[in-house]
Amino acid sequence: MKPQHLLQLIFLFSISSLSAQIITSPNGGEQWAAGSTQNISWNVSTISSISTQYSLLYSIDKGYTWVNIASVSGGSGTYSWTVPNQLSSKCLVKISESKSVFDQSNSLFSITSSATAINNNESAVLSINVYPNPATDFVSIVNNDPSNVISAVTIYDVLGNVAAQFNADQLMENNMRIDVKDLAMGTYSVMLATSSSIICKKIVIVK
Repeated sequence: MKPQHLLQLIFLFSISSLSAQIITSPNGGEQWAAGSTQNISWNVSTISSISTQYSLLYSIDKGYTWVNIASVSGGSGTYSWTVPNQLSSKCLVKISESKSVFDQSNSLFSITSSATAINNNESAVLSINVYPNPATDFVSIVNNDPSNVISAVTIYDVLGNVAAQFNADQLMENNMRIDVKDLAMGTYSVMLATSSSIICKKIVIVK
């Protein structure tokens, strides 16, 4: 083998070693709440001599499109990221230098509703009904468990943005009836804060 060919192989081997894992968090399986602050962490110490600046980006569609987060320095580090209100279970984070992608999350993570605790207990969920569904002008809330008092209701759109909020006084004044006629057509998450948990219901608004 000619010396120049050997040098080329060594160079290619060196470049290929840059693809080793460098994003350490999120690296798959995490559930980060929209609006929360989370640390993105990475380790690029093995390539810090090649570039001193890298781009952090995120995707909510399995990497088909990417949105810039920030420019960061080489070497191990963390970035405090305010998670966007874009609910998705198909999220990735990557770190890159110009046209070369160095690494991305090993698998998908999720951006979830900003509600911090959702009760998945079947009896608790079934004790509260939201109807009609689909709805046009209003929905009513029926709570069959008086011991689990509803203190607030927040409605989120599919992007995780707050579409409407109601406190306990407003709910009582309207006999647990919520006006939704100003909401656009679509699917919404209704988060009901109770004395023991947060319960999630889905509603569809039609016109």
